[in-house]
Amino acid sequence: LGYASEAYALSTAYGLNRDILNSLKLLSRTEPRRAGGYLLQYARLNDSLLLEERKVQDKFTRIQYETEGYIAENRELQKRNVWISVAGVLAASSMLLLLLSYRQRSKNKQLLLEKEQQDANVEIYNLMLRQQTEMEEGRIQERVRISEELHDGALARLFGVRLGFGFLNLKGEEEDESKYDSLLQEMQSVEQEIRNLSHALKKDELSSSKDFPLLISSLMKEQSRIGNFNYKLVQDNSIAWDKIADELKINLYRIVQEALINIIKYARCSHVEVSITLEKQTVQLLIRDDGQGFDTEKKHKGIGLKNMRSRARSIGANLTVESEKEVGTTVITRIATKTIYQHAEI
Repeated sequence: LGYASEAYALSTAYGLNRDILNSLKLLSRTEPRRAGGYLLQYARLNDSLLLEERKVQDKFTRIQYETEGYIAENRELQKRNVWISVAGVLAASSMLLLLLSYRQRSKNKQLLLEKEQQDANVEIYNLMLRQQTEMEEGRIQERVRISEELHDGALARLFGVRLGFGFLNLKGEEEDESKYDSLLQEMQSVEQEIRNLSHALKKDELSSSKDFPLLISSLMKEQSRIGNFNYKLVQDNSIAWDKIADELKINLYRIVQEALINIIKYARCSHVEVSITLEKQTVQLLIRDDGQGFDTEKKHKGIGLKNMRSRARSIGANLTVESEKEVGTTVITRIATKTIYQHAEI
């Protein structure tokens, strides 16, 4: 009984509930008179412990339930994230495809515009060529008409007059007869000159190989009037322009035209030289002015030089620009003859 009482006191002091229950059970057996009280304390303590255990179990059950809910929610979030990722990838792919499609359409449109511009350039060049040809044909026809008038009109009448003089039987001093014969010879010489002039006028000196140089010459003449400058045009007659493709001649013509426009706008020059020469299997187009020049390293707002370089690249040519302030500017375009022949074959 003493040991049981001491065990109950120690377990109560330290709050050892299981030991308290065991000591109460031992006291109810060792002290029968107070067994009912001990058992009542035992029951109360046991019930309270069961209640606490139930609360703890409920708490753990609730935690487990909430944990399972969090796990399920996390799985749903993971699934949702997967769908969001898939949707994002699909959306990005769609946007990329749309962007590529738009760029391709823009590129196709640009290529179509460039082709239309090239076709328009060819048509413009052909019109210019036809106009120049018609002008030259008109000049040729006029020369032929003048030649025929000289030959059939003036020459015939002059010949008739000379014959009439020849049949005259003039008698006079020897000196007068000598002068008469001299005048008849002079008249015959004039007839011969008119005949030669008539034949020369009737020759057709215009050939298809000169069409492009004539266009350049006409352009220089027109732009020199606008820009109020003198010009010199040097052309190599050994270049067979009739065997060169229109595309190449169009771009060379446009380069000269753009360079002359830039000269009129900015150069303030008094003299311009344009030369087209054939050197070492290379055709060289040189455009030089004695204007105020500019800094080639500095970026310029205009697109004239860009257009000339673009046109040069399109025909396989190399374009360089040399300029010095207060000295002038030189634009040189070089293209290999083999490239010209390739263009001609195409």
